[in-house]
Amino acid sequence: MRDNNRTEHNIFIGKLFRDKVFLMSSVLFLLIVIIALIAPLISPYGVNEMNIKDRLAKPFFLEGGSFNHIFGTDGLGRDIFTIILFGLRNSLLIAFLSVVVIFGIGIIAGLLSGLGGRKIDNLIMTMVDIQLSLPIIIVAVILLAMTTPTIFTITIVLGVCGWPAYARSTRATVLVENKKDYIVAAKMMGAKTFWIIKRYFIKTVILKALPFFVLEFGLMIIWESLLSFIGLGIQPPNVSLGTIMGNGIIYLVNAWWVTTIPGFFIIMITTSLSFINRRLTLILTQ
Repeated sequence: MRDNNRTEHNIFIGKLFRDKVFLMSSVLFLLIVIIALIAPLISPYGVNEMNIKDRLAKPFFLEGGSFNHIFGTDGLGRDIFTIILFGLRNSLLIAFLSVVVIFGIGIIAGLLSGLGGRKIDNLIMTMVDIQLSLPIIIVAVILLAMTTPTIFTITIVLGVCGWPAYARSTRATVLVENKKDYIVAAKMMGAKTFWIIKRYFIKTVILKALPFFVLEFGLMIIWESLLSFIGLGIQPPNVSLGTIMGNGIIYLVNAWWVTTIPGFFIIMITTSLSFINRRLTLILTQ
């Protein structure tokens, strides 16, 4: 069994490394993550360093711009390249932690629903149906309006809003796997439920969840940016990609780069994750 699992894993990894689209998308995303991680080392200015004399300076690629501020400055005279670097860190951190919360709650709820009997299954699925009927943005806005938006609270709110879809997916996987011969044989031999979960279900659930994880990561980037854009995300003096765009919206006509350049980074992140998700899904279904 172990040899077969290792062979399947090796084949899966080999397919990934031979997929050019997957590799290119992964390299782009990892490059963005690395840039965000080393932001304090490569940022030319302080994240809250302001120079009113240079406010709304043009980026270097426009007439009148300079390499002193390669992406220009915002309405407070802050270097846009610098605040994007630090905004990337916060946006990626919140997205990653939110997905971890989603997967933690979703896996536990899905396993309980699939293995806990009819009453528990009905209870959990009823909760899932109720929450899925509510738009995530409305639930997030209501919850964040009642709290102080911080990295912790935003992470919890997005995680709580996003777990139902993955709980349903995990439940479906468990119900299918639970009928397979090796699971039935393990039960007949007296294996305990916890051992079966640890030995078989967790690996299968995680493997099938990889595309969902990647897709959800991109969605959390979008949701966090949207919440920050409308003022319910990270609060000053901290920044995220959404707050940069929100602060620059009043300058959209005369200084479009303040809003557009952070938006371009969001597009790069979500597009690369979308391609990674598609290739993972294709390879897993082959």
